[in-house]
Formats: sequence, structure tokens, C-alpha cells
Amino acid sequence: MLVSMKIAKSIILLLCAIFAFGCNCNAVDAREAFKSPDGRYTLKFISDPDDVSAISSLAIVDNTTGQIFRDSTVMPILLVKWTGDSKTVVIVVHVSGGSEAIVYHLKKDNEWVNFNIEPSMGDAFSVVYVNPKKNTIDFRYKVHKKTTGDMYLYSFTFHPDSFTQTNIKTVEIDDPTYRSLDLKVENSHAK
Repeated sequence: MLVSMKIAKSIILLLCAIFAFGCNCNAVDAREAFKSPDGRYTLKFISDPDDVSAISSLAIVDNTTGQIFRDSTVMPILLVKWTGDSKTVVIVVHVSGGSEAIVYHLKKDNEWVNFNIEPSMGDAFSVVYVNPKKNTIDFRYKVHKKTTGDMYLYSFTFHPDSFTQTNIKTVEIDDPTYRSLDLKVENSHAK
């Protein structure tokens, strides 16, 4: 039984890699752990040996207290990045037709909350730029309005403490530009 569970997990990881291949990006290794800049928290992907379907869950571990926050997530994961203050982690996931960002944020009462970050427009979209700063995150999405055929670059700064978007900019782009945009990451933790 243990051997068959390992084979099943290997097959799931292989399928995740295949789906990620279809989006012109590399999936994050689900065995990797991601420490916050201050070293207090570690985000890792976990699986339950008795339940293969739980392979797509994650845990944020407080390395000081041992407290664990668990949540299910979508595989494949394309990106994991922390903000400089170690209170927010961004995960970009592959979804049908593109990708989206999920943000996990530590509130003042030491509770982790999560929310999907999506553009306020378009039928299909993909994250093409992520820049985690000290306590905000700059995002850029390529957006396609299938009903009109219009394509845009939608940029904004996300503020996890207030769950708001500021500096919103929308620029119309053409099809070749849309197709050429892939995920790019910067780290401006000090800003």
C-alpha cells in the first residue's frame, strides 16, 4: 500500500508539471519550503499519507511557536514570494486559461487570511508581474475581454492590511504583445 501511495503521488506531481507546461511557466517544486525574510514563518506544501488528494494543501508554520495555519490550494503553483515585512506571502497558481494570485496575510490578531487577487475586468487573465515590497505588492495582469476581443495590461499596488488596490492603470495592448508576456518577478523588499 505504501508503494502504491508513493506512485500515486508521483503521478499527481507529474500531472501538475504537465499542466504547468501548458502555461509557458515552471511549476514550483512542491517539496520546497519557503522561509519568510525574517525566518519566523515557513510556507510548505503538505500531503497526508492517507489521502493523496491532500497533496495540494499548504501550511504556514510559525517557526517560533510551532503554530500551523493550513489551507487547500490549487496546483500547480507557479510562484511563492514573501513581502519584506514577513507578514504576507503571494502564491501564483495556474488556472484554466491563465493564472491568478492568492495572497496570505497575517492580521494583527495573528490570524492568517487569504484572498484571490484578480483584475476587475476581463474574461481571461494571467499574472505577468509580481513585485513584493516591504508591505505591499505590485501586480500586473494581462487581461483578455473575450466578448470584445480587447486586450489590456492591468497594473496595481495591493495593500494587504486594507485589502485595497491603488495606482490602478489600464493600458490597451495588441495580440502579439499579449502573447509575449510571461511571468516576471522582482523583489523590492526594502522599498
